[in-house]
Amino acid sequence: MNCVKKARRTLASVNRILNRITEPPSNVKGLKARVQSQFLSGLSLIAVPLFVLAQFIGGEEPFGLQIYYLMASLIFVVFLLNRIGHYNLAAGVNLLVFSLFPYGSLLLLGVWSASFSHLILVWIPITLLIGSYLLDSRGAALFIIIHNAAFALVLLFHPGVEFLRSDGFLAVALPMVTISILIFAGSWARQRHMTQLERMNSELSEKSRELDIYTSLLIHDIGNDLQVCLSSAEHVHDVLLADPAKAKTHLQTSIAAGGRMMRLLRVFTEPQALIRGDIVSMIEKVAEQAQSAHRNITITVMADNESRGVGIASRLLPMVFENLFRNCATHAGETPVVEVSVERSGNETRITVRDDGPGLAPHLRGQLFERGAVSAESAGLGLYLVKRIVEMHGGTVELVDEEERGGCGFLITLPSDKRVELT
Repeated sequence: MNCVKKARRTLASVNRILNRITEPPSNVKGLKARVQSQFLSGLSLIAVPLFVLAQFIGGEEPFGLQIYYLMASLIFVVFLLNRIGHYNLAAGVNLLVFSLFPYGSLLLLGVWSASFSHLILVWIPITLLIGSYLLDSRGAALFIIIHNAAFALVLLFHPGVEFLRSDGFLAVALPMVTISILIFAGSWARQRHMTQLERMNSELSEKSRELDIYTSLLIHDIGNDLQVCLSSAEHVHDVLLADPAKAKTHLQTSIAAGGRMMRLLRVFTEPQALIRGDIVSMIEKVAEQAQSAHRNITITVMADNESRGVGIASRLLPMVFENLFRNCATHAGETPVVEVSVERSGNETRITVRDDGPGLAPHLRGQLFERGAVSAESAGLGLYLVKRIVEMHGGTVELVDEEERGGCGFLITLPSDKRVELT
């Protein structure tokens, strides 16, 4: 029993070492490229000792040269190139070494002997198999066609392959073509599977990023709106009898904050229901809701005619402006005035949100969009979410310098996709 445990531990240790040695370098991106890089490292680790062993066993045969030692050295160079991050160069050198070996030997000796011809018949399919792993489907097809054409020409016309030709051209060429077709079919199926797997991983990663944003929105937005509701309810309780009009205002604020929470919850319960419409109308609606939830804020939305024709298809973009308006109501003074300008510029829609508050403290500028950058003056998680959502839609958000005018400003740039423009 102890021997079995020791053997398992030894195998696990060897497996960890091999995984570490063959782990693709950090600059190799994408599932397909990383699998190919790992395959290249594994192939090199197998080929180098095999070539050394072949030279040791075979001596100077069949060339009268220590050609197998040379092959081992070249493959080791391939391994090193791959390990230091030159994956494409390593793959190219590897394919050249394996592809040229049979024809280089024929050039050196002028003949494939009977014993060596059997090695060649195995070597060429192995080379095609390696090429199918290291190239995409189109490259693998071209690689296989060129190799088969070269082999057929040598088989038909070179005097040094008489041993193979004596068996008949079709007797040799037909199995080689059949093997090539099988290799290509396997390569195509494998790469198709890899492409589908890579796409699924990409979609999963995107869903994971969306889930992170949803969770953060749930914590941030609902937490803020609950605080508004509780605060307004307390005010209503205090002033209900003394000032009914003021109590009504606080109740309206609570209702508006509750409405925002319900809209956010619908994002979770109906994740496939996109908000579609005119981007300017969407901002105006969010502005109206913000003024209902925050009675101290005044928001003006100005837009050119072209921007009013740009449509949106998103369930998260409204959250961007809800967070910005909430930040203005909280941090831009007692009665902030916010100006929103929307304009179309080429294939982009540029949205500027400015307030007339005290502006941003200089020490917060560098960390404004970072997660957890929360302080008395900072919007913290809200602006982090704004940046994440805008970037998810292919846009950018940046702080606008408002030294002359005062206050704080943000410029949001979004791509204007004509496929969702309204007519």
